[in-house]
Amino acid sequence: MDNIAADGSAGFERLDRIVDELSQIGLEKDVADELRRSLRDGKRYFKTEYQSHCQVDENQCPDHCRKLSLSDPKDPDFQEHCTHQHTLRCPQCDDITLCLQTMHQIVKDGKNLSFYSQEQQDDFLYDIEKSSEAIVQWKAHIMRSVNQEQAKQDILGKLDQSSCFLVMDWAMQFLQLRYREKQSD
Repeated sequence: MDNIAADGSAGFERLDRIVDELSQIGLEKDVADELRRSLRDGKRYFKTEYQSHCQVDENQCPDHCRKLSLSDPKDPDFQEHCTHQHTLRCPQCDDITLCLQTMHQIVKDGKNLSFYSQEQQDDFLYDIEKSSEAIVQWKAHIMRSVNQEQAKQDILGKLDQSSCFLVMDWAMQFLQLRYREKQSD
């Protein structure tokens, strides 16, 4: 499994553990259960459905529109403008975003929570931010992989008898047999 997907999945798991820890220091049971449900559903959504929602180049949902998502907001050379309005909302994407914001706000406010120290609260905030960032990166990675697969399929569809498609993967991994190996080994 690639690192981005593994980190995103680990982010969901870390947030789930944070909810457990927050429950022990005063988070209401119904709030904790709702956060756990959102995290569980969000992880399942990214693993199963999100990829299929991003199949169309131009989608009215901003979370699923490949043109919008893959455009760089700061560099006009890497922007592609949509020919449609983004008027739809995805309940699953919105639920994940709301869950991440809610967890951050609960810890930041600290109401009804009995933190051992300010350092514990800061640690929770740091972990929530890093986990949220990993989840957002996983979502972006899924979007990029859908786009890359579509580009590959487009190229394969245009191949004829006089052309070929070459895939080169430069990421090489090897296991060392000895602490120091000679080049001939």
